[in-house]
Amino acid sequence: MHRNRAADEFVNCVVRRGDRDLLLKPWLILLTLVAPMALGSMLALGTVFYLDANSSSHVFPQDDASREELIDVFLFAISATEAALASFLVFCVTRRNRNHLDRDAVWMGSLCDYVESHGGDAKEMRRLSEKTVGRYGEMVTMFSKAAWAVLVAVLALSGIVLSYTTGLFDGGWPYLSFVAMAAVYVLLMVQFVFTVSAVFGLPARHDSIQAKFTEELEGRCALFGLYVGKMEHTVMRRNIWVHGILMAVTLGMYSFVYLFIACRDMNQHLRTQWAYEEDLMRRIVEFEGGTGIECTDEGRPGAAARFLGNLM
Repeated sequence: MHRNRAADEFVNCVVRRGDRDLLLKPWLILLTLVAPMALGSMLALGTVFYLDANSSSHVFPQDDASREELIDVFLFAISATEAALASFLVFCVTRRNRNHLDRDAVWMGSLCDYVESHGGDAKEMRRLSEKTVGRYGEMVTMFSKAAWAVLVAVLALSGIVLSYTTGLFDGGWPYLSFVAMAAVYVLLMVQFVFTVSAVFGLPARHDSIQAKFTEELEGRCALFGLYVGKMEHTVMRRNIWVHGILMAVTLGMYSFVYLFIACRDMNQHLRTQWAYEEDLMRRIVEFEGGTGIECTDEGRPGAAARFLGNLM
């Protein structure tokens, strides 16, 4: 019996979805950002309380001006850590979303080929599939990675320069730390601006396109006797500009909420697509007379190696 290569390609894409798709837990993203800030704040307060309780100590100067500069040091360290983590997580989400689009290029392409293998017209399906692959998608991902690397380099260089050019309590720290944090903030905002569409806008846009694609697929398959449903559009569009303004006025602190929502929306899309494609795979296999195909749970990887492999 002749095998339908397009059907095989689609089934293989579904079975091996774990090679590209990855769920990022929103609560873990939030914890990654909140935990260092909470720990740093507690250390800063603990140090201040310790100095108050040991006023005779000569480890640190005890005048008010010097103590304020010490607090500034802690605030700089906390803010710098948060900026680096936020930048890295933005890159992680950008890369995860890009990997999913790469898989969907194969996913949609194989279904277009499948319709054409049965004499159907897949022109509209191909037009819709082309919309899912952004022309600058890979460029945005690489830019996000580069922005994170530059931000970390700026932080490291700032720390080295500050340690060699000023003492903690000679009056130079506040000005230099302000300049360093201003540079970090600008880098973080540039990264946000260039990746907001791929991180925050993608889930709803991609979910809508895929819903239209599967609706077209449903009609084309019905013409040759295969009855499939369409994927529901479940991720609603958000106002990117509102969140962009909040990101700017909070000096990047809104990244907590921004990344939480972005991860939750993309996870919702992935779960909806996984459920749909498993049912679609069964229908195609049965229609083609195949046996022995089982759905896989590989799309929910938990190993650290798989996680890193999807990001790098």
